[in-house]
This record gives sequence, structure tokens and C-alpha cells, in this order.
Amino acid sequence: MCSSDLNIGVAQSYVVDVVREDQRERALAWGTAAFGLAFVVGPVLSGLLVKLGLSAPFWGAAALEAINLVFTLLFLPPSKRQHEGRERGSLLREFVRKPMLSLFARQFLYIFSFTYFFTVFGLYLDRQLQVGATTAAFLLGGAGAVRSEEHTSELQSHHD
Repeated sequence: MCSSDLNIGVAQSYVVDVVREDQRERALAWGTAAFGLAFVVGPVLSGLLVKLGLSAPFWGAAALEAINLVFTLLFLPPSKRQHEGRERGSLLREFVRKPMLSLFARQFLYIFSFTYFFTVFGLYLDRQLQVGATTAAFLLGGAGAVRSEEHTSELQSHHD
């Protein structure tokens, strides 16, 4: 969860840097749809992998991250801002400014609570409702599908 949450902001920033202004909204919508699809496919895939053992979903996630890293290094062109010659020291100074620290703190709390929810939800389903890991994963995938449909409807209403 944590990695994907961090990737959303990076992906959106990259899209803003490399996509023409007249196509940005559509590109950001496609990126959001891809992340939404991941919230459906991820739990369902984990539910299938858990049948191979409790560690299988973690190994599957690690493999997907490795593939993601390789594709990023090989196929993703640099953004426009990388060519502006910004000093690394100035970037670091921006990170430690009070507004950025506040943003990082809020993002950390969001990611922590989001991840904590999924952990506790899985334990709740297991201990209180005697629902196994595969069923819990399918329930989370279903919740992701509902949220993705809701988000898609929101995007369509903005275009109408």
C-alpha cells in the first residue's frame, strides 16, 4: 500500500511535466483509472496467491515492484524539469521547509491510516467473521471496484 500511495503523487507530477497542457486532464484521468484498477486487481491477485502460502502475495508484490523499476529505468523518458538544471541542494532545502514538512507529515498519516485499516480489516474478518484470506482479498477487491466505478462516474460528470 505504502509504495503505491507514494507513486500516485510522483506519477501525477510526471504527467504534468511531460504531457501537453491540452491533454493533461485526460492523461491524469487515465493514470487515476490505472491506480483504481490496481486497487481491484491487487487484492484479488493476492487472494489467489495466498493459496500458495501466506508469503506468496508479498513475493508477488516484490516481483511487480522489480518489474516496475526495470520498466521505469528502461522506458520512461526524463521529465522536462530534469533538464532545467536544478541543483540537488536547492531541492533538499525545499524539502525541509515548514510547508513541505507539514505535507509530508499529513501524507505519512494518511498512508499509515490507510494501510492500518486494511491490516485491521483483514484481522477483523478473520477473527470475528471467520472469513479466510482469499475471501477477505476478494471483498477488498470488490470494494475497490465499487470505488473505481464511483470515481469513473465522477470523472464522466466533469466532462458532461
